[in-house]
Amino acid sequence: MDDRFHNFGKWFQQNNGHFGESVELAYKPDRGLHLCTRPGIELPSDGCIVSCPRSLTLSSFNASHGKDAFVERFKHGVQNDLPSISEISLLRFFLLEQFQLGASSFWSPYINILPDPYSDFPFNTPLYYDDEDLKWIRGTSLEHSLRRTEAMWREEHSQGIQMLLQDHEGRYPCAPFKTGASQEAAPVLLPGLDLLNHSPSAKVTWKWTEDACSIISHVALPGGAEILNNYAPKSNEEPMGSMAVARVTALCKQRIQCTASAGQAAEDGLLTRPITGVGWIRLVSNGFQHDETHVNEQTHCFSPAFLAHASMAFFNASETCGGYSETDTELFTSDMTRGKLHTACAIAMILQKQYTDILAGNANLPQWPKNLRQFHAARYRRGQILILHTIIKAIITKLRAFVGLEQPWLRDKRVVRLDHILRAGPKDFLQEFRSVLHLGLGTRNVQRIRQQNSLDTAFTLWFCGLWLWTYSHEQEENRRRTTLPSRTAKWLSFVCTTYGEESDIGRQWDKLSTSEEGKLLASNCQGIVRAAVEKNPQSFYNSPEATFSRMLWCYRVILEESFMCPDLDGHSGEDENDEIMLFLKDGS
Repeated sequence: MDDRFHNFGKWFQQNNGHFGESVELAYKPDRGLHLCTRPGIELPSDGCIVSCPRSLTLSSFNASHGKDAFVERFKHGVQNDLPSISEISLLRFFLLEQFQLGASSFWSPYINILPDPYSDFPFNTPLYYDDEDLKWIRGTSLEHSLRRTEAMWREEHSQGIQMLLQDHEGRYPCAPFKTGASQEAAPVLLPGLDLLNHSPSAKVTWKWTEDACSIISHVALPGGAEILNNYAPKSNEEPMGSMAVARVTALCKQRIQCTASAGQAAEDGLLTRPITGVGWIRLVSNGFQHDETHVNEQTHCFSPAFLAHASMAFFNASETCGGYSETDTELFTSDMTRGKLHTACAIAMILQKQYTDILAGNANLPQWPKNLRQFHAARYRRGQILILHTIIKAIITKLRAFVGLEQPWLRDKRVVRLDHILRAGPKDFLQEFRSVLHLGLGTRNVQRIRQQNSLDTAFTLWFCGLWLWTYSHEQEENRRRTTLPSRTAKWLSFVCTTYGEESDIGRQWDKLSTSEEGKLLASNCQGIVRAAVEKNPQSFYNSPEATFSRMLWCYRVILEESFMCPDLDGHSGEDENDEIMLFLKDGS
C-alpha cells in the first residue's frame, strides 16, 4: 500500500483511534482505501469495527476548543446583520485551514489520504464536472442538486469571509472552499469510520458516546472480507454528490449497479443493460417540501413522510381530512379522497416535467461517454429515465382506471373530467350548456378547449349553470333539482353549504382580494352568458342572479375544488395536455 495509507493507520492508532483486532486497512483501485477483516480471522457478531475518539474528529467542537481556537478568527454575535458562523461553515473553513497548513497540521496524515481535486485524478463528483461532463446530467435531479449546492457553498463562503476578523482576511480563497463544501451537511468528519464503503444490506450500528464514535457489526464476517457500512437509503444523486464517492468511486458504482469501466462501455453495451436495485428518487422543482420518495419496483410505494408533506401542500379549504397518514405508503389506497387524488396527479405531473427535461438533453449528447465521470453520469442518467418512466406509467395507469378510460363501467363516479360534464346530466341542461360553450369558446371539443387553455372557463360556466338550474329563484320549485344526477346534486349542496356567504370559508373570501386573472375570467363568463341569453331568451342562464359576483364565486369554488390532472390520453407530458379534474365529495 501507499506510504500515505500506512502513515494514516499509524497516526490514527497512536492517537487513540481503534480498529477491531480482526480489522485492517486494505486498498484496491476499484474500492479505494477501505477496511476488511484479516485473512483467516473472523470478525465476531457485535464486534467493534472501528472507533474514532472525539479528539481526532475534524469538527466544529475541535475548531471551537483549545488554545487559540480556530473559531476565534471569526466575529461573534450578530454583527453587520450577520449571525455567528454556523457549525457547518466553521468546519469547512477549519478544513481549508488544515489543508493550507500542510505537514504542520495535526490532521495532515488524514488529510493526505483525502482526494485532491487538483491532482492527476480529479474528483468524480459533479462539483468538478466540466461543460462536456455536465451534458450527461442535464435536466436530472443531480443537475438541480448541483446548482443548489454551488449556490449554497458560495453563499457560505461569502458570509464566512464577512465574519472573519481583519487579520485573517484573504487567507481563504473561494475555489478551495469547494473542497470543504463537498462534505456531507453535518459538522463533523470521522477519520477511520469514513473508510467503510456502503451497502444497503450491511447490518451495523453507529454507537456514540461523549468521547468517541464507533461502528459495531451485527453479523459475523469471515476473514478476508470487505467490511461495509450502511448510509441508510439515499436518493440516486446523493452518493454521486458526496466527497465520499470522490474518494471511493465504487460507492457510486454500487448504487447504480455499474460493473465495468468507461473504456468497456462501447464494446459490451453496458449502457443498455437493465438497471436493478435502484430504489430512490428525488423530485425537483416541486411546490412542496423537497423530500425523498421511496419507490418499490413492484408496488411503486412512496414513503409516508413524503406523502404527508405532499398531501398537506395540496390541502384545500373545504377538507377537514383526506390527506395521507404516517401509515400510508402507497399513492393509491382503497379509501381514495380528493386530497389523495390531487397528490397523485401533482406527483405525476412533476415527474413528467422532470422526464421531459432529461430527454430534452439527448440531442446534445455524444454517442458514448469519454471518461469515468461521464460514464457514471450516463449510468445515473439512464437510471433516472428508467425510474421516471416506470413510475409515471404506473401512476397514469391507475388514474386511467379511476376515470374509466380502460373499463368505463369501473369508473369512480366521484371523478369528473370535462368530457364527463359534457355528457352527464339532464338533456335540456346539457343542450344549453353545450350551446353556451360553443358560443363562448367556439368549440365543444375537449381537446380544443384544453389547447385554448380554457378549461377553467368551461368548468366555471358548468358550475354556474348547475347553480342557476338548481337554486335560481326563476326556476320552478324543486323541478330541476330532482333531475340532476344524485351524486352531482349532493356535491352541489355540499359546495354551496361549504362556500356560501354564511360559511366560514365564504366569510373569509369576502375579506380576500381576488386576482386580476379571476376578475377577467368572471367578466368573460358573464359576457358569454349574456350573449347566449340574447340568442336564446328561454335559457336557464337567463337569470338576474347570473351576475359578475356569482361568476366570480363560481370561479373561486372551481379553483378551490378542482386540481390539475396529467394528460391521460397518451400525449406527451407538456402543460397544454394537462386538464382540470373534480372530485365530487358530498360532505358525508
